[in-house]
Amino acid sequence: MMTDQRDLIARLLEQHRAVESHTARVRGSLADQEALVSLGKARLDWTPGRFESLLEKRERLRQDLGTLDAGLSEHFQFEEKTLPPLVGEFLARAFRLQHQHIRREIAEARSTVSDAKLEGLNREDLL
Repeated sequence: MMTDQRDLIARLLEQHRAVESHTARVRGSLADQEALVSLGKARLDWTPGRFESLLEKRERLRQDLGTLDAGLSEHFQFEEKTLPPLVGEFLARAFRLQHQHIRREIAEARSTVSDAKLEGLNREDLL
């Protein structure tokens, strides 16, 4: 029994490391310092090719959020199934509430990215 619990905890820790990696990737898409500096310098010499770059970044962010969402859904299901016997119902309920909050935040982020319309914006609005 104790080995099963250790294996379960090891699996959960491994999943958490994977989630952290996906989260870092999304964070990198959102706060790409190089892109911010480059856009700041580009204000005066905006070119259509840079618009394509923005479209690519938006698509990469959309994909990264989808990957994060799918991974978290699988992880949350695993936690919600396996944790109650280990941590008790009260703490398991707290995890479920936290999971619901994270799911809402990701859904909002995905919606924001999907609804962001860059096409048709003038140069000033894009910047």
